[in-house]
Amino acid sequence: MREVRGTLDNRPQGARRWDDATGETQISPRPDLSRTATIAKNTLLVAIDVSVATVLALLTSIAVNRAIGPRRLGYFTYIQWLANTSALVAAVGLPLATRKYMAEYLGQGQPGIARAVFFASLRVQGLMALALVAVGEALVFTVTDPVYWGSSALMVLSQLPRMLVLIPSQANEAAERIRSNLPASLASQVLLTALILWSVWTGWDLVGIAAAYVVQLSFEFVVKMVVVLRWLKPGPRVQPPPELRKRMVTFWTQSSVLQLLHMFVWERSDFIFLRMFERDPRHLTFFATALNLTDRVLMMLRTFGRAVGVTLMAEYGRDARRLGPMTALSARYALLVAAPLLLGLAAVGAPTLDLLYGAAFLPAAPALLAAAVLAVPKPLLLPAQALLQAHEKQSVLVKWNCFCAGVNIALDLLLIPHFSSLGAALANGSAQALAILGIWGRARAMFALDLPLGALARILAAAVGSMCCAWAVAALPLPVAVRVAAGTAAGGTVYLLLVRGLWLLGPEDRWRLAELSKWLPGPAQRLARRALAFLAP
Repeated sequence: MREVRGTLDNRPQGARRWDDATGETQISPRPDLSRTATIAKNTLLVAIDVSVATVLALLTSIAVNRAIGPRRLGYFTYIQWLANTSALVAAVGLPLATRKYMAEYLGQGQPGIARAVFFASLRVQGLMALALVAVGEALVFTVTDPVYWGSSALMVLSQLPRMLVLIPSQANEAAERIRSNLPASLASQVLLTALILWSVWTGWDLVGIAAAYVVQLSFEFVVKMVVVLRWLKPGPRVQPPPELRKRMVTFWTQSSVLQLLHMFVWERSDFIFLRMFERDPRHLTFFATALNLTDRVLMMLRTFGRAVGVTLMAEYGRDARRLGPMTALSARYALLVAAPLLLGLAAVGAPTLDLLYGAAFLPAAPALLAAAVLAVPKPLLLPAQALLQAHEKQSVLVKWNCFCAGVNIALDLLLIPHFSSLGAALANGSAQALAILGIWGRARAMFALDLPLGALARILAAAVGSMCCAWAVAALPLPVAVRVAAGTAAGGTVYLLLVRGLWLLGPEDRWRLAELSKWLPGPAQRLARRALAFLAP
């Protein structure tokens, strides 16, 4: 059966194919683009939110660091970290459970039960927040430096709205209304920036900065609550199913364990062992630099994974049978973007370190290479994790992550004494890659996922080819900035040519990606459509 090609606009029903057996042209079913449009829109909205928050945080940090100085700011930052970490530990699990079960019952057309879930979660979260703030304030006035009592007390107080705002935020995501979160998030970030800059300018110092967080988070909570209450319209009181509370408690507990593993094992254990076995403190910086650069690339990819997770949760209530195909498709798209970006970072890692931080950071290049290469599977985690969570199979995640956390610690003990920052990067990346591959293997077995292994292998082959080209160009005896730019351009060009040459995108992908281009401005949209016509003929 050979394909009869045409333009995007003359395929309203599907790809036309000539059947040699029947002698007729047949129309293959056109993919359902409604979910694609939702994911594309949500990805763009999350990206806007993250980008604005990152830029504003950078601006305020520069102003605060210059005005306050490292000495006094160090104590304030420590108190802020303790307060934020305590709130995160106390709040983990419940917001995600809120999103999961509200999405399920909204998808089933039972808004009354979704409303009951929302208010029950808000009440429990409020009680936990009040208890946390009460304990925190008592500690502030008994064990902290009296010079910082004012700022510390306000920073602890800010955890009350910080914990509460998570519930309406997840409620909007449960209804696939990420756009409803965006105005409040952006406005609150602008408000925070203005208040912090005003505090620095007027000399309110640390007290003014801490008060700015209280005002910002309270404002965001009130606005998001108003938005949720508008679409979560009042109705007759509905009694939730008797087993719902048990399901929520189980889901909440398992989510909390996963979050704690992420906070204290995946993000902290390598630093602890590196500090224990390596006397040269530079290796802590080298390892942190490698992880930070890799994380900047992953941050862009997490916006897509988060949007997919929102849709998968909502789709579970509408038609759970669709989750498997959606998850497999999401994995292919995630790898299609992640592999060239991360392997490209590995290829131009050494000149990038030299360009950004100077020659003193070149010893971090091996750790960056290991971190970037081993991070390639990481963007695949969120779709598989959302699939298992939607089906309430978090016990699989908990057990496998606990095992891989033990592997991470064992590799730390084995590798760090011999390879320092490179050993830490190898241990962390290998354990997390093992965790992701195991989760996908389990999800594939449980839900009979039809993973396009051939397509995934071709994507990796194209990414490796582009990496080799970028590395060869970046190794030329040229100025460092030219090496980075030329290596990146060469690798990107080769990858796009291989995408077309290896047929990594087909007609259905062209339709789906065209939905994303609709959110671009006119000239960018036309350019995107021309690119799609080349990449997916």
